[in-house]
Amino acid sequence: MTLPFSASDGSGPHAIVVGAGFGGLAVAMRLGAAGWRVTVVDRQEAPGGRAISVESGGHRFDLGPTLLSHPDALRRLFLECGHDPDVLALVAPDPLWSFHWEDGTRVEARAEGMEDAVRRISPGDLEGWNALWNEARARPWGGFRGLFERFRSRARGGVMRRVATHLSNEKLRTMMACPPIMVGQNPLTADPELCFPAMTRHGLVAANGGLGDVARAMADAVEAQGGDLRAGVEVVAASARHVELAGGERLEADVVIVGTVPPSRRAPAEALGLFVWHFGTRETADLWPDIGASTMVAGPNIAANLRTVARGRVPVEPLIHLRRTSLDDCSAAPEGGDTFYALVPVPHLGHRGGPKWSGEAGALRDRLLARIEAQVLPGLARHLTAEMLFTPEDVRRRFGTLHGLPAGGHSAMAGTGFLHLVPGPEGGVAGAISGAEALVRNLPLPAAL
Repeated sequence: MTLPFSASDGSGPHAIVVGAGFGGLAVAMRLGAAGWRVTVVDRQEAPGGRAISVESGGHRFDLGPTLLSHPDALRRLFLECGHDPDVLALVAPDPLWSFHWEDGTRVEARAEGMEDAVRRISPGDLEGWNALWNEARARPWGGFRGLFERFRSRARGGVMRRVATHLSNEKLRTMMACPPIMVGQNPLTADPELCFPAMTRHGLVAANGGLGDVARAMADAVEAQGGDLRAGVEVVAASARHVELAGGERLEADVVIVGTVPPSRRAPAEALGLFVWHFGTRETADLWPDIGASTMVAGPNIAANLRTVARGRVPVEPLIHLRRTSLDDCSAAPEGGDTFYALVPVPHLGHRGGPKWSGEAGALRDRLLARIEAQVLPGLARHLTAEMLFTPEDVRRRFGTLHGLPAGGHSAMAGTGFLHLVPGPEGGVAGAISGAEALVRNLPLPAAL
């Protein structure tokens, strides 16, 4: 690995990183390991960007991501920066997730051995299923060839279109195409690299303690390298060589890197907003033994559901990603209880005439409760304790995203000339980490800036 500078005496060039999310922290780690002096500033009081949580009744509700794909990219980051990746306490769920349909069909998604389930659902689709699997496993990921293949795949359509050319059965299409939703992307437009077999090829993990603990481990690594983390600081203006803070302080640097996406006045109709119903239960640790850490409660037609969202409406029977956080992390719930969230793709706030969440959030919560109780968690209502609803409006208020999108928050700062971190195609936390690696590998020396 070649980094843009190397110094062991602390005399390296100075970089300011705006934003202590996973991407900003990954940039800071790599630059610090290469001998740069690094200052990270963030308006929130703790590192991690969206990987923050709130406590209610002894339950920890994680407001940001809870699953990480491509975990080897995170481990490699720690190793290449001279830190022990074992501090991350990553946990691989088994099965990866399961699917439940209203007619009683249930399938566990695993990295191997899915042929029997495919034969049971639609024997005629086995050849197409294996073709998709082999295609995803053979597709190159790194280097110029991998980049070319991904652009060529996008030209042919997103995950959903690619899946539809191989599979006729709607249940198998849902199984193959739904993983992008886990990282806030729409299967109608998401990179084919995010389909089911590609996701399993690179792995999917949770973290004991939540991904907030991973962010704290990254922040500790930055500080161990001599970096300076300044939390609760708002940047109001920036250029290629300086930032101005809300209190009037001015910080100079050789390069300024902003770890967030530039704001867009318009969002594509296909971009997904997310509605999340967080809830805790009591006396359920021994209930529902067949329900794992991640369950997809599937509706009748995933493509039709997503097209309804793109038209600015909430589907009648949306796809639900039900996450039982406490199975991976016992600290997320009081003894004997569980902590869950139910995540649903919904329209973002850029749609005209879209949902008015002040009035519709409670009704959607009630519909989710009815479906989950009927299909997955019988008797759920009498075990409920703490609850919290998190709508696109809440996302906009808390994280500053213009349209309440699950990714792409930005600070309200003015200026030009600084560098933006561009997330990789993996999406989510993994995309932020790979985007940071690409930026640092191609960062010119200060003299050339």
